[in-house]
Amino acid sequence: MKRLWIILFAGAIAIIFFTGCWAEKAPKDSQTQINPNEESANLEKIPVTLYYQYNDAFLLAGEVRTIEAPVNGRIENAVIHALVEGPEAKSQGLNVLLHPGTKVINVTEEGGYLFVTLSGDFIKTEITDEKESIRRQLAVYSIVNTLVELGGYARVQLRVDRDMSGIGQSITKAEAGFDDTEDALEPLGYYSPVALNPKNALNEFFKNYADKDWEKVYESIAYMDISGDIKPSQDEFLSGIVSFQYGMEEYEVMDYYTGADNKTALVLVDFSIKTKSGESRTEKNMPLRLIRENSVWRLSYSSFKKVFAF
Repeated sequence: MKRLWIILFAGAIAIIFFTGCWAEKAPKDSQTQINPNEESANLEKIPVTLYYQYNDAFLLAGEVRTIEAPVNGRIENAVIHALVEGPEAKSQGLNVLLHPGTKVINVTEEGGYLFVTLSGDFIKTEITDEKESIRRQLAVYSIVNTLVELGGYARVQLRVDRDMSGIGQSITKAEAGFDDTEDALEPLGYYSPVALNPKNALNEFFKNYADKDWEKVYESIAYMDISGDIKPSQDEFLSGIVSFQYGMEEYEVMDYYTGADNKTALVLVDFSIKTKSGESRTEKNMPLRLIRENSVWRLSYSSFKKVFAF
């Protein structure tokens, strides 16, 4: 009987011992597991505003988008990569400005300034006319406005790696499309005159109307009013506007007020138009409503009819 108790006691000790060893080793095994999505796990989603050219105007429209950037990396790399890729398909009227081969070589900071070195592809296209000069200027402002709006830096100094050595050199004003000099392009801050805010958007609308560029006029009108009214088809619109033929004599866009939701705005405008019969109509400080549609400010169709009795 005594021998039986000794055997049972020894067995219990053995069970406890092996169970304890397994319990100590279990966490060690779990620590060696590999995350198959380690790369995606190290990315964070960040909302940004990316600036692209609006139609063929000297204007930049901001596309609000969420991009992925490395948790421990520089967001500027991901932002410029998105500018090179271009706007999303839903963003009608926005055009990519950067050469498709453009890459970020280096990003550093000093004294509130951000220094960005790009590959030589950024200045690869030769500037031969005014249109290309405008595109290059906008390409510069596209990068600067986008990066400054991220916060943290007042100005951006752009450089290029001309000989693939990894060393950035200053871009000249001629290469940036600013003038014909070989002077270095200085650090630039956010440039608001090219931003497509409600005032600039309405200016562009009236300019297109004065030029009788009816397709651009149609594109400058929002698809749907805040009341739910939808603008007519392009064929119907073009047919109607040609028959009315209001002439734009003069216009001046004054001030604007943006709604709390940043999706609507009221813009004050002075204008004078002439009907087909020769009668003139002048308005002062007329409020027109604009709607932010896919990140682009457009005139509401009800406001268009208010001006042109269409």
